[in-house]
Amino acid sequence: SWQTDVILANPTNAALPFTLTFHADGGGPVSIANVDDTAQISDKLGPWESRFYSITSMNGGAGWAELSSAAAMSSTAIFQWNAPDYAYYEGSVPLSGTGHHFSMSFDSTPTAAGVIFETGIGITNADPQTAASIVCQVYNNIGQLVADGLQVPSIPAFGHTSFILQTTAPFSTKVAGIRGLLTCSSNTNVSAVGLRVLGYAISSLP
Repeated sequence: SWQTDVILANPTNAALPFTLTFHADGGGPVSIANVDDTAQISDKLGPWESRFYSITSMNGGAGWAELSSAAAMSSTAIFQWNAPDYAYYEGSVPLSGTGHHFSMSFDSTPTAAGVIFETGIGITNADPQTAASIVCQVYNNIGQLVADGLQVPSIPAFGHTSFILQTTAPFSTKVAGIRGLLTCSSNTNVSAVGLRVLGYAISSLP
């Protein structure tokens, strides 16, 4: 019921070669069943051209996509959920760079109906050789430190992990009932994307 659409575009007046490589959570290659059973796509976009790829299977798993191109390229991933009522709910995430730090806002306060927002976070270790060790802090909405030294499980080289902040230890008890900011530091270059979820409604967090 989950589908990810990857949209690539060449915003220049020159041809732009690119390679799109899919990696499994554990860091190895993964075959995308509906993209010609391949783990890598190599192609070229002409001036102002775009490509659309729909990924509906990763051999039963999850992972991340690595985009390499000769010049700057526009890219967006759209996470889509086909709900039991046959409606589609989706959120888009732009191309994400890498670095040794990232921050993510969160909101664990209940709505008027008593429903709690959830924050989904996906983290990629962009280092091909070294496992990522990530330590995080939680601040409330007025900048007070709520928790320090929160460890994300080690991510293998070129690996990926994802979790719900409000239901995953040790974060769940630290973010309960508050709004604030999660800040994290890594020994390797990492990339992070976030999704804010309320029921079936999805929106992205840069």
